Amino acid sequence: GNVGMVKGGVTPLDSDKDGMPDMWEYFYGLNPYSNSDQNEDNDSDGYTNVEEYLNQTEPGDGDGILSDRTYLIIARHSEQSLDIKDKSTDEGTSVIQHTQQKISRQFWSITNVGENFYSIINDSSSLCIDVQDQSDDDSALIVQNTYTGVESQQWSIDFIGEGYYKIINR
Repeated sequence: GNVGMVKGGVTPLDSDKDGMPDMWEYFYGLNPYSNSDQNEDNDSDGYTNVEEYLNQTEPGDGDGILSDRTYLIIARHSEQSLDIKDKSTDEGTSVIQHTQQKISRQFWSITNVGENFYSIINDSSSLCIDVQDQSDDDSALIVQNTYTGVESQQWSIDFIGEGYYKIINR
């Protein structure tokens, strides 16, 4: 038979035009701003990521976070990106939220460091997010520092639904 036309509905946002909606890419730890991941096979099952999307299968291990990938981290309440204050590459500089610009200082490499904890390292400065002075105070600042593996630099990343995650310091 012929393929019909579906009228109505909303086309999901696909910023990089790779055939995989942004929210699906966020959920599976892919980069919704780069179409280079569409032909990768993250779980080595013989299907590319775009084929996994079309077949409604999982392109990775299913937890939504793929280690050693780069992400744009967006605050759910404000839709602003995690960023570095004053464009600094210095240690101890505050990590802030800022209008999304999709520039290198707003991209973060997430790497599994064991026991389901991750380091989150800025692409521009190569420094990681860290709780300042390893504080456990409610008002502790989040800054960027050289990764040394201390607990204040390790984060759990828990899927909470609808493409959103909760990032919690160890």
